[in-house]
Amino acid sequence: MDDSTRKAIQERATGMSHADAVIEESRIRSARKRLGSLHCFESYWQQKCLDFQLAEWERIIQLLSEDGFGSYSRDKDPAAAELEPAEG
Repeated sequence: MDDSTRKAIQERATGMSHADAVIEESRIRSARKRLGSLHCFESYWQQKCLDFQLAEWERIIQLLSEDGFGSYSRDKDPAAAELEPAEG
């Protein structure tokens, strides 16, 4: 998955609580599970894309599990800063 996909997930997660993020991650996990029995190239690509999305949601859920994090914000996410171009 590329940085634009990660950024899109982070933007979607903005304002979400831990519970909201868990619901979203569960929805993607269910979609991934439905694709599991298909063997064509397109479904393989979709599986890999969903795997990448799941990894990002799991990372965000971990951040939201930390005391005091509150709702998700890219401003409070150290990994989001890595996706921004350097100023200067």
